[in-house]
Amino acid sequence: MISAKTKYSLKILLHIAEDSVCGRLSQGKQIAFKQNINEPYLEQIMISLKKSGLVNTVRGRNGGYNLGRDVKDITVLDIINVFETNIDLQQVYQVKSYGNTRSVNLTDQVWMDLFDAFCKRASQITLAMLLDKTDTSQPEYVI
Repeated sequence: MISAKTKYSLKILLHIAEDSVCGRLSQGKQIAFKQNINEPYLEQIMISLKKSGLVNTVRGRNGGYNLGRDVKDITVLDIINVFETNIDLQQVYQVKSYGNTRSVNLTDQVWMDLFDAFCKRASQITLAMLLDKTDTSQPEYVI
């Protein structure tokens, strides 16, 4: 199960990435409004994203947020790893060792294989790929 913070983080980072493509910083109030996120909750998320190096803060009158790394270098797995401390199914389904031989329950192996496939795919999806799938030429407001 992926937490709400992780899901919102992907939305937030994609928003910041879209703004940076247009050459502007992202303001917290605008992110909160457009992504329908409570501002205090957004700030909690931003603290973790800043600590992880995925986001930078620019202070000042025209300050805001920008990405800490290039959009090609931020993967979905990077985002997941910021908030999901219990995602490692291999810890849940421990491989049992008996002497020199390893015994793995068949169902445990299925879960480990699925976890590995999930991590592999999540490490292949970058913000740049997601940006390519969005159409930024659409107007922000429809009248």
